[in-house]
Amino acid sequence: MLWTGPGRVQMIEEVTDRILNIKCAVEKSVGGIARHVTSTPVIELFEDSLLWEGVVETFDIGCNPTIKRCYGFAYRVDDNLEYAAIAETNEVNSPKMAVKTFIASRIQQ
Repeated sequence: MLWTGPGRVQMIEEVTDRILNIKCAVEKSVGGIARHVTSTPVIELFEDSLLWEGVVETFDIGCNPTIKRCYGFAYRVDDNLEYAAIAETNEVNSPKMAVKTFIASRIQQ
């Protein structure tokens, strides 16, 4: 049975808006044109404590000579929704590693 109806349409619109907002943040951060590739759920734990849970969006980047792929996601600071953009490197080569890198950078601040 397929799920249909107004609730499904609203969910699709919310996901689309979320991806578009992250795409804009990625393009602003890396200075290129982002093309959405995939969405990956990520859960990051430390000693059985939840550090981060969400969906990381992967983008191919055009018009940037140094960055070919970038990972982006939304997170909350107090009541504000913020966006992270983590460029792919040899060390940061997956959505999970992008989240780990982001968490490490926040701890160091």
